[in-house]
Amino acid sequence: MQSKTLFYLTLIGLCTACGSKNPGMSKEEAAKELSERTTTDQDAAPQAVTASVNAFPDDFVPPAGIKYKPKIQKDGAVILNVPAALKNVRSVKVEDFGKMQFHFTGVDAMLVQDIVGEITPVGNQYVLAALQGLFLLSQDFKHIKQLFKNDVECKKHNGSMSLNPHQMITHTYYDTSSDQLRCCYLSLDKGIGNQVAFLPFTAMVTASASWTPDDVTSKLPLDKKMSFDSFFNGFKEGFIKYAAFSGCFYTMGLKGDTLCCFAPEGDSDYTPKGTYRSGEKGNTYVYRNRTYIRMAYDNTVYYLEDASTLRAAYKLDFGTLRRPDGKKVTGSLSNNLDEDYFVTSWLETDRFLFIRITKGFDSSNARKDKQVSLYSLIYDKASKEFFSLPTEKEGKDLNYPSISAGNEQETSFYPKLVAGNTLLSYVNGKWIKENMPNLPEGKNVSDDELVLISVE
Repeated sequence: MQSKTLFYLTLIGLCTACGSKNPGMSKEEAAKELSERTTTDQDAAPQAVTASVNAFPDDFVPPAGIKYKPKIQKDGAVILNVPAALKNVRSVKVEDFGKMQFHFTGVDAMLVQDIVGEITPVGNQYVLAALQGLFLLSQDFKHIKQLFKNDVECKKHNGSMSLNPHQMITHTYYDTSSDQLRCCYLSLDKGIGNQVAFLPFTAMVTASASWTPDDVTSKLPLDKKMSFDSFFNGFKEGFIKYAAFSGCFYTMGLKGDTLCCFAPEGDSDYTPKGTYRSGEKGNTYVYRNRTYIRMAYDNTVYYLEDASTLRAAYKLDFGTLRRPDGKKVTGSLSNNLDEDYFVTSWLETDRFLFIRITKGFDSSNARKDKQVSLYSLIYDKASKEFFSLPTEKEGKDLNYPSISAGNEQETSFYPKLVAGNTLLSYVNGKWIKENMPNLPEGKNVSDDELVLISVE
């Protein structure tokens, strides 16, 4: 989810940078502005989009009401002691986690502010969601073909880039049973904001040309709001959407019907009344064919057993450390968050959990003034050890700690993505040429080529 959040924030910053009267606005202000632009009516019903088969008539109305009562099991979670992990500081190297490999994808993904969308396993291949669209990658992360072309305008000038996204796919979930990609579809041109697109995967792979927004045709109206910053993922029966500024989310069926409403810690409402911080985002990801969810400001990660059943998987125990709630973060900019802890990233593999947290609210100004502390935590499922990485040395730009490189063929590493069970980070070709010019393929790579770094 963290890469999803960052991908959206990048779109926010770039969308507002060119046309804004305040090009130096903060991330929080930019988020508010784009939210107002893309969601003009808080109660407006957004639409999901389908393509090819399963077309819906224009007058189709999703079934009303909520089908199931929620069942939430909170017992049985693995407890993770955060204060103990912050005291248990360990230096580790890449070789402790596996062998590092560099994959020159052949895709000019244009890493906007060092951010790519996500990578979704489909059989023994992968679907990459990048700024330009969806790309099919081979088992070793090589470009096979572009599946979908986003309608975006990108311009570079004096080292910076402006972005004008019209219609684009940002997140994907693959459903094996229907051979279908369920996607988060952003449509700014028509003022709709987020939609859900259902795309037939094999049809896209075998098509003679890349699909475009014009190929996404039939629209399915939904009866609940999905704002631009709603987290999105799929599960076996449908997809998930989040009620903005609240503690609840919905499981939805493939015809837009509401299957269940979950509020793990209560249906809190923290809708801002004015200028607000962007706050903590929730995490959602797929691991071993299960969809996992952690709501913003919640310490428990759940998985969906089915459309109406949540089961706790992990619980962060902060002890006496202070955690904020949404009302404190969005309620007033004068609320002091210096002693509050935020969860910013959560990734899982068969062996490890990779978790990032901050003490204090993270922002560019907070980093510049060093008013925020950044921590990278790792939980080893086999040894049950929970520890944190050493903080960066003084004098460097403030950043999250990383796993140290073991030799000159490696670089420091902390996963930004998990593809199946493979840990991934990424850089662009320009970074490779400047920092690792001796790599065999590095001399021929373009500046914008996406280079994936795996450790396995």
